[in-house]
Amino acid sequence: AMTEPTEPIAALAAIAALLVAMFFLFRALPWSRPGPWRRIWSLAALAALMFILAETGAVLDPYQPVGALSHQLPLFAVILAATAGFVATYFEAQRGAERERTLALTDPLTGVRNRRALQERVALALEGGEHFTVLWVDLEDFHLVNDAHGSQAGDAVLQAVGQAMTRVGRSVDLVARVGGDAFALFLSAAEESAVRPVAERASSELATVVVGRPQRRRLTASFGAAGHADGRTAHQILEYAESAAARASDAGDNHLAYAAEAVLVRVDGATAGSATTRAGGSKKKEARYGR
Repeated sequence: AMTEPTEPIAALAAIAALLVAMFFLFRALPWSRPGPWRRIWSLAALAALMFILAETGAVLDPYQPVGALSHQLPLFAVILAATAGFVATYFEAQRGAERERTLALTDPLTGVRNRRALQERVALALEGGEHFTVLWVDLEDFHLVNDAHGSQAGDAVLQAVGQAMTRVGRSVDLVARVGGDAFALFLSAAEESAVRPVAERASSELATVVVGRPQRRRLTASFGAAGHADGRTAHQILEYAESAAARASDAGDNHLAYAAEAVLVRVDGATAGSATTRAGGSKKKEARYGR
């Protein structure tokens, strides 16, 4: 019989590995959800069980010392294989989590981002001290499309609007569907002076969207703008942009309103309304808004 002093250590290691295997098996089956993490726990349990077999065989072998290469080499191979499995499964889980997050931030109908994604982007910009403007785009009388042509036609129009707004935005901007018939553009590194040209491009793009056949009606919208200085939180800024769009809607189709001012601008170049500020402060220069 062997008298190697490493035998007790190997026996203790086997007992510890048995406890670890039981723990991993408990985590893996049957309570955890199917998926990458269950495979991770299963691989861990398998590695622990193989460790037990290798150490038990080393202790019981009367001809080779416990630390002999013939005993330890299979153990190292098991550990290496298990580690490779852990790494592969971990990255698979990461990719799956990223896909789930992307789906959670995407509007399923139009493929653009949703309100949650926009709110997160605004919050991140506020936290980082970025300059930005949110342009709210509220489609006018969209319910008439559903009433006249059905919900499938309405969905097709919304998809076309999402594509149109994507063409309006730059690669650094974010386009989101924020309501049933409302979209918004997060204009990165943009002051409010840049909003009017963007709204004009959006109005032009909306005019190209086909609504109804054979009688084609022109799709119009109301626009509201709120910048980084208009609120302290993402919720406030989105609320101000939406309220500005509602004021613009009261003035008629294709009007643009600013959250911080009572001025209304027609995005085809004409202007309406006063130039007084909402808070009663001094008038801002027209050049600020590209007028």
